[in-house]
Amino acid sequence: MAFKKGLVALGAARRLQLSVMAHKLNEKWEPGVRGFHSATGALIVAANTGRVLLQLRSPTSDTPNTYGQFGGSIDGNEDITQALTREIGEETGYWGPMILRPLTPSKHPKKDFTYYNMAALVPFEFDPQINEESGGYRWFDPRTEGYPTPLHPGLTELLKDKPSMATVDYLIDHGKYLRA
Repeated sequence: MAFKKGLVALGAARRLQLSVMAHKLNEKWEPGVRGFHSATGALIVAANTGRVLLQLRSPTSDTPNTYGQFGGSIDGNEDITQALTREIGEETGYWGPMILRPLTPSKHPKKDFTYYNMAALVPFEFDPQINEESGGYRWFDPRTEGYPTPLHPGLTELLKDKPSMATVDYLIDHGKYLRA
């Protein structure tokens, strides 16, 4: 699969319906309170290096100073890929091509909340232009450096999911062959 300008591709073999209800009727959003809507985020992999990009969450976030995925709420009538593309753009300044692969979603056991985990393959490492939602970022090689700590609790759980990590490992190993 080649990178194409403005394309977010899922691949024919793993094409999914990625449409969800973003917000519930009469939902009142409160900062730091999750559970009434869905969200999405991605482990970003650079095809040219196989390195992974994580966000260091802001000191004012609900899980401050932890490493996690760039992402956020699914707004309005967005589907998952539209929301993720928007969130990555807003939080990193990257609006270029990417290939998305779904990972195992995380569901809160007591709340009506689902976090749609994704892997996003981008052609090259880029210098994120972070906003106030981030305290920093880090590109790293998970095989030689391991994942940075402390990790966001949701990312800690995702890293335990073998099928999701097999997808990420595949992109790390073979992403360089998925080029324009």
